[in-house]
Amino acid sequence: MPAAVKCLLEKELQEIEKGPEKKDKSDGIKIKPVAVKPSVPRIDYTTLSTLSWDQDSDKVKIYIFIEGASQDRVIADFTPTSFDVRLQDVAGKHFRAAVHQLHGKIDPKRSSVAVKPKRITITMPKAERKHWLDLYHKESKFDKKDTAASKDNPMAGIMDLMKTLYDEGDDEMKKTIAKTWTESQAGKKPGIDPLKDMDYDFPTSSDKFDL
Repeated sequence: MPAAVKCLLEKELQEIEKGPEKKDKSDGIKIKPVAVKPSVPRIDYTTLSTLSWDQDSDKVKIYIFIEGASQDRVIADFTPTSFDVRLQDVAGKHFRAAVHQLHGKIDPKRSSVAVKPKRITITMPKAERKHWLDLYHKESKFDKKDTAASKDNPMAGIMDLMKTLYDEGDDEMKKTIAKTWTESQAGKKPGIDPLKDMDYDFPTSSDKFDL
């Protein structure tokens, strides 16, 4: 093989060998690793429906008697009228204690959860120094059910109240209502009937009671 041809082939081979290196340096693409967020597993809670509680003039305390809870595995949410406390990984289970409408208002910023070996105490300072009749809010049976109707007909509220008192009252209450009804019917003026909207058959004094 002539020396000139051999030299040319060697140069070509050198160029071929250098070619990929140059391409890698000039056209190389950097691939950044993509961070994959781990999926958060859904947690199923067992609701604690029966709660022990106590109160004084300043605060309400709720007691949960359970073992194995950890302070750093407690999630608590408080609002002025509710609380939601979740206990995670208690002997492999998850528990929840919540009241969505308390009897009265609390101070959520000062409310807290304390975990002890065999008991969890939820402390909620009261917004007002009032005695709570129950832990849960219960709508009074005397609350107005239809404000618009009461404005249009003021006697409607009295009618509903008398019906409720008569249906749920004791004998003395029924006796008083029957007497009031009898006297109103006997003494009403012609053309004026303040109880005309009372579509309710109250007994007269002679029907049931000895007045």
